[in-house]
Amino acid sequence: MRCPMEAREGAELVLAYCSRRLDPDKSEWFERHLEACVSCQETVAAQKQVWEALDYWDALPVPRDFDRRLEWRIEAEERKPWSQRLSELRLTAWLRPAIPVASMAAVALAVFLVRTPDPPDTDFQSRVEATEVEQAERALEDLEMIRQFTLPPREANARNPI
Repeated sequence: MRCPMEAREGAELVLAYCSRRLDPDKSEWFERHLEACVSCQETVAAQKQVWEALDYWDALPVPRDFDRRLEWRIEAEERKPWSQRLSELRLTAWLRPAIPVASMAAVALAVFLVRTPDPPDTDFQSRVEATEVEQAERALEDLEMIRQFTLPPREANARNPI
């Protein structure tokens, strides 16, 4: 038996069942499904709590002049020049996505500023030390070569008798 919550109409089925608008055949099928499906049991339990809370809710009485005031506000909105309505729409449409984007940017900035420093790169440190040793060896070899070129002529001739 496939769970209705996995299908598109799952939420509608649960709402219809909880509001007692589901036809008897589907209701019987759904009750059999509820015996085995924990997910649907939790969803139905939550919906039943909502319906019970709505049963206790008392709606406020509607004022007698509600319809007249509503019509007046609609007419006032329609009398506004189209440019004013358009600018209000643009402002509202621009602000809605800007607020979450700005808050995400602020969080990203805070994370960037507060982040912990990276540990020192030990591999880099060992490479620097190896490079320093190589440079010292080359420098000693170069000094030895220069010393051989700057030997006094007597010592040079004694070593290379031609």
